[in-house]
Formats: sequence, structure tokens, C-alpha cells
Amino acid sequence: MIALLLLAQDFAERAREFREHITKVRGLEFRRDVPVSVYGRDELRAFVLAEFERQFPRTRAEKVQKAYAHFGLIPADFNLYDSMVVLFTESVAGFYHPASREVRLIRPEETVLPSEDKDFAVDLMEVTLVHELVHAAQDQNFDFKTLPLAEESDDDLVAALKAAIEGDAFAIGWNYVYGATFDRIVRLISDRYKTGRLAGSAGSLPEFLRMSAVFPEGYGSDFILAARKVGKGNWKSLSKIFEDLPSSTEQILHPEKYFERRDAPVVVSLPDLGEAWRPMATNVHGEFTIRLMVGERAAAGWDGDRYRLIE
Repeated sequence: MIALLLLAQDFAERAREFREHITKVRGLEFRRDVPVSVYGRDELRAFVLAEFERQFPRTRAEKVQKAYAHFGLIPADFNLYDSMVVLFTESVAGFYHPASREVRLIRPEETVLPSEDKDFAVDLMEVTLVHELVHAAQDQNFDFKTLPLAEESDDDLVAALKAAIEGDAFAIGWNYVYGATFDRIVRLISDRYKTGRLAGSAGSLPEFLRMSAVFPEGYGSDFILAARKVGKGNWKSLSKIFEDLPSSTEQILHPEKYFERRDAPVVVSLPDLGEAWRPMATNVHGEFTIRLMVGERAAAGWDGDRYRLIE
């Protein structure tokens, strides 16, 4: 317990330095202090289970599971709920919790990373702390509660929002540790994420779950780098995105459809088939999921979709 307390104090002290960097480079002011805590993997699992019970209970997970299985995204007998718990407990080194406004890090000795990440020769816990502090600054400046991040009927919109948020934090985190060499190496890092390789048992999950998990950082960082280019290399210009956030994964995958000729997704409506049918789930796949289903060329030109699962 004493060692854990000292570790938390060490991270808290380093966090002060990182906050100064984020304000100077990214232009985000910290309007209040950000507590930094350190947790064990078992504590993280308990937290994830409690959050799932509140936001993604088994009753909802079973309906979503049927929809994913129907489209061939996961096997028919796949347990989505338990696998999502694995994904969120084994593939993270830390996170920002908007409800408590706290950064929570996993003990370094309990953090399992893909072997490829060890090749970057940096302190990945340092990258994680900067990354999560950016989220805290984003929340303090743009208020996550005002964003539809919990929207249950438009996965495409939520994925696009998360890509902008995560891509921003991803880029600033790696920029901190690489500095002048960041521009030369960042594409290598984002390309590694796009492979969908995850550590531990999360690495054996279906491609759809793994790729959906890495999409916000792997592809979101490309979108953010495109935004930085539009802003003539000024990191502070990224804040403009939060005033007019992307609305589809199509815009993330093709930044020109956001920055040059805005291509908003078509809203697709489905007819009511009457009381004889029981609705199970309705959602939007978006170009990224369609790409996983049928391939990049077949998904090109996506303009909108909606599905409804009924029994």
C-alpha cells in the first residue's frame, strides 16, 4: 500500500509538468486540478464491471450481440458482454474518468503491452499520462457531457467523435516524448495501431472488436494530423474541431470530406412494420464497419446507412 501511494504521488508530480506542456503546445488551459490515481488490474476489472452494469448491461449486450452476429461481425455463439470486459481491462494502461474527473493509471508491472510497442524505446506510462491529461483538459474546455458519446443508436457518430477526441490526445502524448522527431515517427506508430494487434487474451478477439477498439487512436490520429496541416502546423488550431466535430467515420477516414468539401451522412429512415414485430436493435454501421464487412473498395462512396434487427 505504501509503495502504491508513493507511485501515485510520483505520477501526480510528473502530471504538473505534463499539464504545463499541454497548455503551452496544445493551448488547453487547466481550469481545475486533475487527481491522478494508480490501480491494480483487479480494481480496474471491478470498475469496468460496475460501469458496464450501468451503461452496457447484459440485456442490451445480448441484443447487440444478435445484431453483430447477424452481419457476420462476430460468431453466432460469441459472448459479447464478457469479451468487452476483457477488452476494456486488458488493453488499457490508463484512462480519464469524466464522472470523477480523475486520471486512473494501471500499475506499470500489471500493464501488458503488445511486443511491438516495446520497440518505441519510450516510457509508455509517460505517454499514457500525457494522453489522459489531454482528455481532462478537453473535458474542462469543451465539456464531454454536451457530446452524444453515449448515443446508443448511432455507432458511426460515436466512433467519429471518439476518433477526434482520442486522435488529439494520441498525437499530443507521442509528441511530448518524441519532440522534434515526432513528425518522422508518428505514422509508424499510428500504422501499428491500425493492425488491431492487442496484448493478452484481447488479442484473440474477433477482428471487428479489435479494429473498433483501435480505430479512434489509429485512424483518429491521421485525422488530427490532417487538421494540424490545415492549421499550418499549429497544434492550437485543433480546438476548432471541437466547435464543429466530425459526424461520421467516413470523414475520419477521408479528412478531405470534412475539411475541403463537407460530406455529411444521409439520415436513413426505416418503416414501422407494426406490432407483429418486436424491435431488438437499431444502429448505423458507418463506412469503417462496412469496410470491415465487405472490404475497402466496396465500402468506398458510403453515404449513409441504418439497420434494424427485429423478431
